[in-house]
Amino acid sequence: MGVNKHSFKEVFFYISVSIGLAVSSLSFTVVSGIFEIVNGYWILLSVILGGLFCMVVASCIAELSSMFPSSPGIRVYLSRGFGNKTSLFFSYLYILFIIIIGGIESYVFSLVVGAIFPTIPPLLTITTLLIVILLINFYSIEFPRIVQIILALFLVISIMYLGVLGVFKNPDPNFSSLQSSFTLKNAAYLVQTLGVSLFLFVGFEWVTALGFTKEAYRKKIPNSMFAAISINTLMFFVLCLGIIVTMNTQEVIGTSILQIKYAGVLLGTTGKYFALLISLIAILSTFNAGVIGGARFIYLLGREKYLPKIATKISYKTGANTGSILILSVLVYLCSIVIVIFEIQLEAAIVCSSIVCFVYAFLIASLLKIKKKKIVTNLDYFKSHVPDFLKKTVLVLLFLFGVLSVFSLPEKTIPIIIGLVSLVVLSYLLTNYFLKKNNTN
Repeated sequence: MGVNKHSFKEVFFYISVSIGLAVSSLSFTVVSGIFEIVNGYWILLSVILGGLFCMVVASCIAELSSMFPSSPGIRVYLSRGFGNKTSLFFSYLYILFIIIIGGIESYVFSLVVGAIFPTIPPLLTITTLLIVILLINFYSIEFPRIVQIILALFLVISIMYLGVLGVFKNPDPNFSSLQSSFTLKNAAYLVQTLGVSLFLFVGFEWVTALGFTKEAYRKKIPNSMFAAISINTLMFFVLCLGIIVTMNTQEVIGTSILQIKYAGVLLGTTGKYFALLISLIAILSTFNAGVIGGARFIYLLGREKYLPKIATKISYKTGANTGSILILSVLVYLCSIVIVIFEIQLEAAIVCSSIVCFVYAFLIASLLKIKKKKIVTNLDYFKSHVPDFLKKTVLVLLFLFGVLSVFSLPEKTIPIIIGLVSLVVLSYLLTNYFLKKNNTN
């Protein structure tokens, strides 16, 4: 009985981490972005399909993590399939992705705080938030596992509650707003939203670095990712349904703080404070785990001499990766300042959704190459039941989603393209620079 109890607690912890990293203040901005592209039941269909695609991706990542347990994620997964240069390129691109996500999340949270306390400037909120997160990580303060489970449970219950309340509180819910014509044009818009809706689930894969034992990678971690994606799909489905039947589409689109508006409509001033609490818990959970994971990733690249030596600095008192934590925090802060000045949070989010589509596609391709080359001789690992032809189909579609998401907001296409191309070029330059530097040395 004791073993079973411990096992269940371990699985719940993995699920809570996957949910905690996926759910953030930015999630509501993404939902607003989906409403801006499609309407009616197409919104709900976008959430469901996004979850299904992530299930396939999760099955591939589960195989890779089981082949290479406790490895530094995409760095190893892609190097085994495509070699060092491609792996390094995507490692830099993924670090830039983390930095931008941190910048957007900081800014969105400052908007949430500003909606409740208008006199507090965004930069003060962002500065305070990042200092707190920096100190927490400098002193290696990690949430106890039971706290992580409770926080994730609170987020799921709270968001589900808001969704259900939106459907049943109104004595005359506007279910007619679910109606939408089935046309090729709407279907094309749906495809554009999928690259964005995938963003609602991003973060589930980070749990692969947290396995307690090698055995955890055979069943517990794969099943935890599947469970987290299923829960998130249901949660965002119910939330979107509540928003559709409660709010006018024009009230939803173009807002970065949908949670404040929606909770305010349902519960008045109390709802706004409730939305602030949800955002605070979400960002603490996301940032604490995200900074630790991102900093470790930067540290590992520094150890390989693919980043400056400061990235490898460690505190001998706490064991924290102080150099990489400082690098990540400073870059996130600078990124958030740029977003505050130019108010480009939605454009930045679209760029990040495009990047994650490409990263996921390459991870699937890497798995297929590894299995074809028979690089892994140990056959005692988790094996996905997803057939190869479906993996290849999803791979192609992910590339398509990554491209189409760039054009999902026509009036913002140019800055989105500029942002994406800039990050790709920067990753390419960093790859060539450090490869050449290491070869010279």
